[in-house]
Formats: sequence, structure tokens, C-alpha cells
Amino acid sequence: MLVTSAGVLYRTPFVDIAIEEWDEVMDTNIRGLFLCNQMVVAEMLKQKSGRIVNIASVAGRSMSLIGGAHYATSKHAVVGLSRHMARELCTDGIRVNAFCPGATNTAMIHDNLTAQEVEDLEKRIGLGRLAETEEQARVVAFMLSDAASYMNGACIDSNGGSVML
Repeated sequence: MLVTSAGVLYRTPFVDIAIEEWDEVMDTNIRGLFLCNQMVVAEMLKQKSGRIVNIASVAGRSMSLIGGAHYATSKHAVVGLSRHMARELCTDGIRVNAFCPGATNTAMIHDNLTAQEVEDLEKRIGLGRLAETEEQARVVAFMLSDAASYMNGACIDSNGGSVML
């Protein structure tokens, strides 16, 4: 099993994104994920089985509520790569899915938003609060479990109602 979960977020407006910042976001959010998947899939192919959940974001399904264009672009790439891998690897017994969490009570949120911005963000979420990490972890655990044995190429949202697609 593999769960990829690294990510960086900057709030830089599109016209102000420096190429170095763009590269850092892409290197962390998609290149690192790609390399981890590639290494693990090589072993899964030998075993003819495996389960992968790549953590994207609500930004990978729509747009980012707090991150810049580079963040949203990288998370769309996670969803696209996951779906392609799912299609390509399923005949080898490997299931690949993407998870798109919404705003979660993590350092990423609190390092990038003021207390007032967090409060304003919570008002934009249907359930009126940030998700707790344990809530999001339970979704990932389900996606890796035998209960999700027919799930492949899916993109599961857990965003408290902040985005409805």
C-alpha cells in the first residue's frame, strides 16, 4: 500500500508567481508523488497487487479556496495521474485512487491564514468547520480497505460541503 501526502501551498497571485516558486510547488506536489508512485509500483507489479491513494485536494476538482494557481494546477495533475495509473495498472491487480480533502485543521491552513481568514473559510464550508485529520484519515483507510475493492480510478471528495460537483 502507498499513500502519498506531501504538499506545499503558496497564496501568490497568478501574475506574481516566480518560476522558482512554481517549480517548488510542482516538484513537491506532483514530481515527488510521481517518483514515489513509480518506485512502489515497480514492487507492486512483481506482487501483482497493490493499493494506492494519492492525496490531491478539493483544488484538484475545482479551484483552490486558499492556494494559488500553481497549487491548484499541481493538484489537478495528481487527479489526472492517479486516473491514468488506475487505468494502466488495474490489469496487474493494482488499484489507484485519488483523495480530494477540503480544508483540514493542519499546519498548512494555520501557517497560511490568519485567525480571521480561518473563521471566514469555515463560513464557506457547508458543515461550518474545518475537517479534523482523523476524519480525513478514516476516508483514506476506507479507500485502502477491502470494502473498496471495486474502487479504481475514483476521486473521492471529503470537503464538508465546500464544493459540490
